[in-house]
Amino acid sequence: MNTFEHNIESLIILNPSLGSRVFAIEENDRYEVFQEPTDPLNINILDRLTGSLFYEGRPQDEILAQVDRFEQEFSRYPILFIYGIANALFVKLLLKNTNHTHIIVIEPEIELLYIAYNLIDFSTEIEQRRLYFFEHHEIDFVRAVGIFSDSQIKVFCKTYHLEPNIPYYENHYGESLVQCNAHLVRAIHHVVTGLGNDTTDALIGLEWHLANVSKMVETPTLLELIQKMKTTKTAIIISTGPSLAKQLPLLKTIKDNVTLLSVDASLPILEQYGIKPDIVFSIERVAETAEFYQRTSREFQEGIICAMSSLSHPLLVESVNGATLQMSMRPFGYTRYFNQPEYGYIGIGMSAANMAYEAAFHAKFENIILIGQDLAYGEEGKSHSDGHIFGALKRRKDDVEVEAYGGNGTVLTSVIWNMFRNFFENDIHIASQEGVMTINATEGGARIHGSKELSFSEAIELCIDKNIVKEKIILTPPNSECIEAKHNEIEAKIAFMLEYVTETQVKVSKLFEQVAECVERLDKINGRKNLEKIDYDEIANLMEQIDEVKALFDDQQFVDIFIDATQALIVHHELEIARIQVRPIQNDDDRRLKMIDWIYAHHHWLFALAGIMEAELVAIQRRGEQSGYVHKAKLSDDGDSIIGYFYDFSKRDTHFEIDLIIDNELIFSKKIKIVYPQKGNFIFFVPANFYNDQVHDIILREKNTGIVLSGMPERRIFLSANRAKAEFMASFDRVYPEKIKKIYCKNAIGFLAVKENLEDDDYIRYLNEILELFPQVKLKAFYFDDEMIEMINVAFYNSLERVIWIKPQDIYCITNEIEAWIQNSVSMLDSLIRTTIMAWVPFNYFEAIKMMESLEKYERDNAGMFGLFTKNLEFFGFDPFLSKQYGISFYEIFYNSVIQKIRYGHKKIVPDMSLQELSFLRLEMILSSEEFKKAVITLSINFQKILNQ
Repeated sequence: MNTFEHNIESLIILNPSLGSRVFAIEENDRYEVFQEPTDPLNINILDRLTGSLFYEGRPQDEILAQVDRFEQEFSRYPILFIYGIANALFVKLLLKNTNHTHIIVIEPEIELLYIAYNLIDFSTEIEQRRLYFFEHHEIDFVRAVGIFSDSQIKVFCKTYHLEPNIPYYENHYGESLVQCNAHLVRAIHHVVTGLGNDTTDALIGLEWHLANVSKMVETPTLLELIQKMKTTKTAIIISTGPSLAKQLPLLKTIKDNVTLLSVDASLPILEQYGIKPDIVFSIERVAETAEFYQRTSREFQEGIICAMSSLSHPLLVESVNGATLQMSMRPFGYTRYFNQPEYGYIGIGMSAANMAYEAAFHAKFENIILIGQDLAYGEEGKSHSDGHIFGALKRRKDDVEVEAYGGNGTVLTSVIWNMFRNFFENDIHIASQEGVMTINATEGGARIHGSKELSFSEAIELCIDKNIVKEKIILTPPNSECIEAKHNEIEAKIAFMLEYVTETQVKVSKLFEQVAECVERLDKINGRKNLEKIDYDEIANLMEQIDEVKALFDDQQFVDIFIDATQALIVHHELEIARIQVRPIQNDDDRRLKMIDWIYAHHHWLFALAGIMEAELVAIQRRGEQSGYVHKAKLSDDGDSIIGYFYDFSKRDTHFEIDLIIDNELIFSKKIKIVYPQKGNFIFFVPANFYNDQVHDIILREKNTGIVLSGMPERRIFLSANRAKAEFMASFDRVYPEKIKKIYCKNAIGFLAVKENLEDDDYIRYLNEILELFPQVKLKAFYFDDEMIEMINVAFYNSLERVIWIKPQDIYCITNEIEAWIQNSVSMLDSLIRTTIMAWVPFNYFEAIKMMESLEKYERDNAGMFGLFTKNLEFFGFDPFLSKQYGISFYEIFYNSVIQKIRYGHKKIVPDMSLQELSFLRLEMILSSEEFKKAVITLSINFQKILNQ
């Protein structure tokens, strides 16, 4: 067997179509091969059609130089994409580098493959699945998705690079190269986006599946549904795009002659038109989907089969009223784990329509007609058909233009709809190979490649026999003995899952702690710049342990239980780790740096993995208890903070921990408490290092469940001009009270020198009065913008020698520099500073609009807050009988009793004293009495305690 035959024999196993086409070539026609007799590897090729030689000089020298240049940059890349085979020597030499585990060659001219297979033996590499060949027209979106769906290739998506073999290909096949690259890039986006940015969907899906799985085995099986659903040769899938309304009158005329598969969102619309579907499909995990069933009558639902995913929200399951419920499992690891194959597996796509198409394909319908499948905004900007109960969706900044139905220009679609379209195109390609004809009769929206575009009337004429009346689909649930046995199996599976997740989480958490300690030591010695100070044996040992954890991903039990919850975040981390893995090594320092960076990268990787495992553990324990919570979050208008709340419908006090994640990295966690029926509010600040004029992905999620709060994720550019303020604000999320001792600075008063404060005449007048009344005091102006310095100088012109400018990097820069803080309540940031430091530093509170009010009126207007003190005097350390002496007044009880205790002259607080008078007295006491400062600090601490109870 010669070289050519060896190659063809190997190729035909992996790509039989390409192998057959190459084998059919008898001789090269367009290309002439020149091979040196003394050096058979010195091969040049002439393109007779264009007159172009592949190599201008000695081919072998050019190729060796090309390999050297290429390997300097890509020597450690496991996955390589090469456009063009040329004389094949370049590819053969690349294969000598064992780091290249997969090389994909795309060739525009099949004759060149014929020449290459005659010249060089690639059979071993083809059989080892190291080398793949495709003709350029084979690289469409579907094939590209298949390539990047490979688990070994997927994690190197971010190192993707399509390299032309020689300039000949760029010069003569530039358009093809660009098109192939576009398909591959689109596939990368589809595969990576399909994973999600976090674990939210998987954890929600797991929890709802655990809540529903016992109910699922009480319903008829998916296998029975697939066997019985083909009541005619044609299925119509009814979606809710803007074009649906115009198809409904015609649909009503043939409703009895064709099998109708509807998405749940179409159900209320179909009832309005008197069109009862045979099967309605539900795949969503959100509670709002229940509205589609709640808005349809029991009479209309009777006779319909509701084919629902086991991942659906429990409220959705409860809302089915009259229809025959049939539940099935989507093809995920944690559903396969339960080993109920008769209830699986469909729903690999992301929408109910994708799920309906899969079911129709498996039921072997000959024709599948799509209507209402616009997957784009309508001409008037509509997102759904008239009559849709949730109205229209708002357009988003990340909406994209795609080819329109019929090829007539482009239409605007959302990222999510475009993903639905991608799944359709992939499924339609597979179905077409089985002889299924898919007709897109939507007559609008986005083009779905692979489908035949016909008007709805043409599709009916072609596929539907109006003389045939379909039969009703009747499904039978399992008997009681079968149900009981399955319930026992399920409970045993859940018990084992709980034990396995607990043990594995402990193992990963312990390794994370070791890595975290190592990273902390590296940080202390600035390891990347002091390579000689590092214990590389320790790092090598940690790397071995990390490899052991990664080996778990090859264990089927681990995969079944964890992969769906972990793959989203872990693969995104792996995509970044891949960049370290492919980095070239030129010397020992490069190798050491790579080891250090490997540990740093897996510090985040292990943190994410341990966190996901902990969240999965909670989801298993809870099994559906999260169904009553609403969570909201959004970026503030100025973009430097994220605010949100939780609301609990379960009518009990609840604690939550919220994670802030930016660019897939956990930044901070924050605990909040909900006291029913109040909201639990919270705020996060964006760390300064993200203020770099680049786009960032921002997510807030509930820690234990991984549920992303409504309104997130978001993409935002943070401008580097605001970095100083952002750096300071981020420190609010890293406050450690135990670090704060006796930190205030004697005779130093601080204020926030931001524009709104410096332009507040009353506030500046008050600060100048303080400087006049207290000559020993230094005034410290905390600013972020250098432009404020001039405003500070103008505001305090007469006392500049006593004014100090400070640009604070964190909250400690303030608390370590002051004895009192003069707050202006007009400023939101000012209020946050006050709230944060009130337990550490006695502060003077200024509120410009109320400075002349009496204490009596101010206390009356804020009775709720001050009532916490007067109703809990013993808790605050005061004798309850003081209320008889001074009345029910915070100001009189606190200040007069403290003044008496510390014997502070003959001062006394009376109800008609103004806030300004009290303010000056308070500041005087702060600056002169340590005992008073201690009393104020104790008061603040106790207020926080009682508020947190």
